[in-house]
Amino acid sequence: MSTVLVRQIQSYKVIVQRSLGSPARRLLRLALKPRRGNPVKTADLVFEARPRSLGDLGDSTPLLRLPLEDFEDCYHVLQTEKPVHLAASTGPTGKVIYVGLTSDPEALGEGFKDSDA
Repeated sequence: MSTVLVRQIQSYKVIVQRSLGSPARRLLRLALKPRRGNPVKTADLVFEARPRSLGDLGDSTPLLRLPLEDFEDCYHVLQTEKPVHLAASTGPTGKVIYVGLTSDPEALGEGFKDSDA
């Protein structure tokens, strides 16, 4: 059975860590907006050199794994957009097949000021 998770992110925490004998990894701990009847309050995006899968949605705290090179893009979206939503889904086998961050639609011309305009 497939599962889809789409939740607004309220806040985030950045964690950079390394342990003896393990490669460096980065983690974004996301505090999710409460939703009635849904016990999920946080989700962890773990960025590793070579993740073996996209993680697990779990029952209470999704643990989602992404390649280390995706960290800067995800962090940038969290720093510059509002609101931001976490989206993840599983396929029929229960394995996570999609992880993403998305903002709400914006009007054209949003972003950096164009000095030629």
